[in-house]
Amino acid sequence: MPTNFYDKVAKNFGQYHTGAKYSKEYPAGDPEEVFKKNLLLLSGKAKIALDSGCADGRFTLLNSSHFKKIIAIDLSKGMLNAARKLQKDKKITNVDFEYMDVHKIKYPDKTFNVIYNRRGPTDYSEFHRLLKPEGHYLEIQIGEKDAKEIKVIFGRGQNFGEWNTSTLE
Repeated sequence: MPTNFYDKVAKNFGQYHTGAKYSKEYPAGDPEEVFKKNLLLLSGKAKIALDSGCADGRFTLLNSSHFKKIIAIDLSKGMLNAARKLQKDKKITNVDFEYMDVHKIKYPDKTFNVIYNRRGPTDYSEFHRLLKPEGHYLEIQIGEKDAKEIKVIFGRGQNFGEWNTSTLE
């Protein structure tokens, strides 16, 4: 998908997470809460993490105090600008937001204790290369109702219009 798509999302939605309303009908618990709980179980004040596809950085900044350092990468300059602005406002210093392709991460082998991905791009070989021995990878992928508001405005997206039908069905 062209990089400029996410730049358009950043321009049109800026802080698109605020004010959103979500349905909470999850048989195994809210996926966001499950993801965060599992990430915090893997965190530690001596650990370095990589956020693959950080978008506006809101999630990473919210959880930054649980890690020594987080490198957060994205290919949208608009999203990274929004993340850096929020970082400055919150005065958080242990996160580096970097413009980087997930398939060409500049860090050496075995750099990270934890790599996490919230609906971002994946490159499992690259993640394997970057994880320290005994390191962990955690991800959450796109669901049927993710970014419904954005899909409606753009008139497209994964499972567009199938809001109340589960892909499992």
